[in-house]
Amino acid sequence: MPLAEFIAFISLIVSATALWRVREVKQLDLRIELQKSFNDLDFIISGIENYLDFVYESHLRVMAATGQIGSGAEMSFKSEFSSDKEKLRDHLNSQPKRKDDYKRSSQRELERDNCYPLLWKADCRIAREIPEYL
Repeated sequence: MPLAEFIAFISLIVSATALWRVREVKQLDLRIELQKSFNDLDFIISGIENYLDFVYESHLRVMAATGQIGSGAEMSFKSEFSSDKEKLRDHLNSQPKRKDDYKRSSQRELERDNCYPLLWKADCRIAREIPEYL
């Protein structure tokens, strides 16, 4: 029976090592997924303010072409646009912040943190807040 006990002991060591490696791979996968989520989020919001500036200029050109410059429609457009742009800035400032390093994070922390950018993206109401410009 000592041989059976020895084999059981070796099996225990091999199983523990395999479990440790699986956990390490899972954490690596979660770190990569989290960085990907933040990169996607950065890509989505990177050019939206510049796009809104382009839209603003385009609307002013259309108003100039239709003779509405200096009218109440222009003032109304400018006030609504500035209010909508403020809402956008507030919303963009509410996005989750990325940590410098996730190597020391546990698997539970990585799973929790992985939800933040995805939830923010799902809750992103930019298109609903300023629908007439997009």
